[in-house]
Amino acid sequence: MPGFIHSMTTSELQKDIAGRISSDWCSISLDGSAFDSSQFRVLQEVIDDGFWDMMSGEVLKILEHNLNLFKRASNKPVQDTHS
Repeated sequence: MPGFIHSMTTSELQKDIAGRISSDWCSISLDGSAFDSSQFRVLQEVIDDGFWDMMSGEVLKILEHNLNLFKRASNKPVQDTHS
């Protein structure tokens, strides 16, 4: 349910957000689109975790490659993210 928060007080906004959280949600997004903000934990575990398990190796290879390109381009030492 989209909402308009202009001129809400902090306590009003907190109450509004708290009223949108279900007990079996494990994350919430308040970016306005609500696309991922109401996914239930079981969906995240089945879909998101499964996708990450399948793709994480490739994603990490791409990130490592980009880090190496950055190191060469900047000619500066960059802290290793895998240590």
